[in-house]
Amino acid sequence: PRPPPVLGKHVRTMNVTKKNFDEIADEIERLLPSAEFVAIDEEMTGISLPGCEEQVADLPAARYGKMRKVATNYNIIQFGVALFTKDTDKKYIVHVFNFYAFPEKGFVNMEAGSVHFNSRNGMDWNKWILGGIPYVDKESAEKLRQSIFPAPETVQPQPQQTGKQRIVLSNPQDIETTTKAVESLKGWLLDEGRKEEKELELLTTNSYLRRFLYEHLRESMPDLVLESRPTKARGLSTMVALRLTNTEKLEREAKLQKEKETEFRSKLGLRRIFLALAAARKTLVGHALLFDLLFAFSHFEGLPESYEEFKELSRQFFPSFFDTQVLAKSHLFRMKPQNVDRGQEEQTEQTKTARFSSLALGQVYKVFKQEAEE
Repeated sequence: PRPPPVLGKHVRTMNVTKKNFDEIADEIERLLPSAEFVAIDEEMTGISLPGCEEQVADLPAARYGKMRKVATNYNIIQFGVALFTKDTDKKYIVHVFNFYAFPEKGFVNMEAGSVHFNSRNGMDWNKWILGGIPYVDKESAEKLRQSIFPAPETVQPQPQQTGKQRIVLSNPQDIETTTKAVESLKGWLLDEGRKEEKELELLTTNSYLRRFLYEHLRESMPDLVLESRPTKARGLSTMVALRLTNTEKLEREAKLQKEKETEFRSKLGLRRIFLALAAARKTLVGHALLFDLLFAFSHFEGLPESYEEFKELSRQFFPSFFDTQVLAKSHLFRMKPQNVDRGQEEQTEQTKTARFSSLALGQVYKVFKQEAEE
C-alpha cells in the first residue's frame, strides 16, 4: 500500500481580529471543500466551577450537566482552526487560523487560574478586548436576521396597523420646520430646471420628525424614495428624497440588499465560521474535544439541556470526529510499542511501560514526533 501523507513544513498561521475577519472568513469558506480534515482548539476564560468538579463515578449525563454549566458561564478567548489538505508530494498543507473572540454585549466571567495560564503562554489581552471578533448564537442570529431583513409587506401598513400611533405635531416650530421641508420638496419636483437632479436633502433632524415626514410623504408621494443618512451629531440624521426611474430603483434595492447581506455576515461573527465548519461535513479533530465542542455550541449555537439532545445535535453538525486525548488513553496507543514474536506477546504485556508521562497535548505530540524520527 502507498504510505500515508506526512506533515511537512507547509504550515501557515494567521491571527484573526475584527480588522481582517471578513477576509479570512471568505478564505476559510473557499479552502474548506478541499480539506481532508479540520482540527480545532480553544482557550477559555475558565474551565471549572465550585460544585461542578468531575467525579470518576459520574454518569455521562451528570458529567455533561457539570460541563454545560462551565461552558455557559465562561467565555472563549481564542478559537483555533486548522485546515489539513493533501499536497501532491504526500504531505499536508496546513492553514492555521487563530481567532480572537470577544462578545459585543453581556458579561465576561474570568477565572484566575485560566488568566494566569494564558498570561504565561503569551496571551495578548489588549488584542483580545480591542480586536476580538463578536459572535451570536442561533437565537440571537435569528433576531438579527429579522431586524436586518424584515418580512416583506404586500400592502404598506398604516401606523395603527403596526401598533404605532400616527404622529400628530403640536409644537409650532416642528410644524413650521416640516411644512417648509415639504414645500421645498414640492418645488424641487416641479422645477423643470432641476429635473436632472437625483436627490434633495430635506432637513437634518431627529427620529421623531423624520418618522412624521415618512408617514406624511408615504401617503402623498408613494413613488418617492426616501432615506435617512447618519450625521456626526448624535441622534440626528439627514432625510434625503431620491428621484429615481424604475430601473434605478431596482439597482438601488439590489445594492441595499447586498449591503444588508454583508452587514449580516459581519455581525454573525464567529458563528459564521462555526456554521462553515458544520456545512463542510469534514472530520473534526481535537484534544479533550468535548470541552471545545461544549464551548463552541454554547456561544455559537446554543447548548441543549439534556445530554441526549446534545449528542443528537453534535452528530447533526459534525458526524465524524476524533479526540486525540481519548485515543492516547486507549489500549491501542497508551503503552510503548514493542516488536515481539507472537509467542512472547503474553509475557511482554506484563512488562509494557506507559507511552506518555502526561496526556497534555504538547507531551503527546512530543512522543509521537520522537517516535516518527527514530
